[in-house]
Amino acid sequence: MRWLVAAGCAALCVACGSVEGPLLRELAPSDAAAPSNSGASELPITQNMSWQYQLSGQPDLELDVQLFVIDLFGTDADDLARLHAQGKVAVAYMSAGTRESFRSDADDFPERVVGNTHAQYPEEAWLDVRDDAVRAVMAVRMDLARSKGFDGLVPTSLSGYLTDTGFDLSAADQRAYSAWLSTEAHARGLYIAMTDDYEQVDQLVDLYDWAVHYSCIERGECADLTPFKERGKPVFDVETEGDSAEICAAGAALGVNVLMKRPQFDGYRVGCL
Repeated sequence: MRWLVAAGCAALCVACGSVEGPLLRELAPSDAAAPSNSGASELPITQNMSWQYQLSGQPDLELDVQLFVIDLFGTDADDLARLHAQGKVAVAYMSAGTRESFRSDADDFPERVVGNTHAQYPEEAWLDVRDDAVRAVMAVRMDLARSKGFDGLVPTSLSGYLTDTGFDLSAADQRAYSAWLSTEAHARGLYIAMTDDYEQVDQLVDLYDWAVHYSCIERGECADLTPFKERGKPVFDVETEGDSAEICAAGAALGVNVLMKRPQFDGYRVGCL
């Protein structure tokens, strides 16, 4: 899911923010905490990293940022090798709760697990996340992320129980699936971000390594990230509306690493750090 916050958002017209230097791959233990199940010594993502979130168009791998959140399917191993050679971190975006008809593995979902069309995205349909067939496809995707060389995952569409999916999903069903994703990612040495279902953040925060919110400033929901902040875990936010100076000031006051994007999540960015 592309997480369009509102249809018809005005294009942002401000210039990119400050330029950061390259990321050092070895971070001091005080800078970041490791996930309990990952087997990795340190989280390669810190609160004040410059970053890019791009889901459409060819990513500019020479962009002077430290962290790239990019599409799992649209990025190959050579791209990731280039980023790692520059000391940068790459995290894979994937929709974990919907079937995207344009994906190469779309036909791997049996008909019984494909529910109602997503209200905002006609090429997506909700999945029955209780079904082992859904988990089998997602396990293959996580294997793909690992084989390509991604450092972690950003899975989205994980609050289906709050909408009309076509399935009788409960909060417990959703929570069990989110916990499974975390366990499987960590078993593969991948870090994983919580991006959704902040209604259950208290039950899930210890399973996830960092947080990515969408328009928490615009929606007044940045308090959702408090449990992550209390544990010293990085908290990031993507905004698609508003004046950049005001949004960045609000992000600084809230202790949130904010990135401003256009709704199509192309190469355009305004980093607040």
